[in-house]
Amino acid sequence: MSNISVGTTSTTTMIQTGDTTGNLVIKTNDTGTGGTTALTLTNTQNATFANAVSATANITGGNLLTAGLISATSTVTSAANLIGNNAIITTIVNAASHTGS
Repeated sequence: MSNISVGTTSTTTMIQTGDTTGNLVIKTNDTGTGGTTALTLTNTQNATFANAVSATANITGGNLLTAGLISATSTVTSAANLIGNNAIITTIVNAASHTGS
């Protein structure tokens, strides 16, 4: 895998190494020992993040899959069904028949 690493010393400000796999690894906190992997991009366009991913705007696309928690501080909308186990929903409103406020 090719690597781009950024560090915390004057000799590790940015280090890049390359190969021919087509994969790319982004690393942080390199003190001369190689750094910590933050993101891996594969040659099949898969992205693997080593820690949490946050967004300050909308996430638009295909399936959103996680082994952890999806948290929202506002409305979650779907053009189809929301499917999952152990869903805790306090109010369910059928928009087609809802007449209240």
